Amino acid sequence: MRKLPLLLMLSLLGLVFAGTFSACGDDDDDLEQYREWIVSNNKWIKAKEAELNPETGEPMYVKVVPSY
Repeated sequence: MRKLPLLLMLSLLGLVFAGTFSACGDDDDDLEQYREWIVSNNKWIKAKEAELNPETGEPMYVKVVPSY
């Protein structure tokens, strides 16, 4: 009976270690993915800000900045 709690504890410890180390893959390219995303996002924003309403000739989108 004393082996059962020890076995359960070791099993739980093994699961914790497996979960911890499985997150340490070789996918450390988050910064590169962010760079690609921010560059494409900024290009998209500039393109949208440059669009003009064909009827009025005014910008379709205007950057709104709140005054605090």
